[in-house]
Amino acid sequence: MEETAGKKQLKEYFLNTPNLLTILRILLIPIFIILYLEPTSNRTLAAALVFAFAAITDWLDGYLARSRGQITKLGKLLDPIADKLLTITGLVLLVGHQKIAVWIVILLISREVVITGLRAIAASSGTIIQADFLGKQKMLFLTAAIMLLILDYNGIGTALIWMALIFSLFSGIQYFVRFWKKIAL
Repeated sequence: MEETAGKKQLKEYFLNTPNLLTILRILLIPIFIILYLEPTSNRTLAAALVFAFAAITDWLDGYLARSRGQITKLGKLLDPIADKLLTITGLVLLVGHQKIAVWIVILLISREVVITGLRAIAASSGTIIQADFLGKQKMLFLTAAIMLLILDYNGIGTALIWMALIFSLFSGIQYFVRFWKKIAL
């Protein structure tokens, strides 16, 4: 039986390469957890490689979606969720291995929850608040910090966590100001 044009178009819309990469990033999270829960030198290296690959898919899916004109509502929904799931998982595992202070992780996660809430409120009124330079820098520092801490480069990893925290707080304030200007009366 042949697919109707509508079904084919729907399939291409949802199951395009960028969205599949985002789904792959989500599916890699349990593998990352399993590898890093009880680290040995080999498992730690494997966990770091899985984390790095998953982080690279974040950049790649965005690049492909923009360059191919394949930005979809599903991608807009799943991409930030996948990013947050990956980084929060890394942070929680690092707290469990006593490589990051729990209060830092609470601040980082709290910022993510607040910004997600602001974006949802803005979206419900038809306004999209895109990630900006500070938010992207936060993500870059955070991803690098998690990678380095997994690999026991604690000095530079801790410095990068502090940078991520600073960018996180400043970008959180910036999101709130932009939200307030666009939404609040």
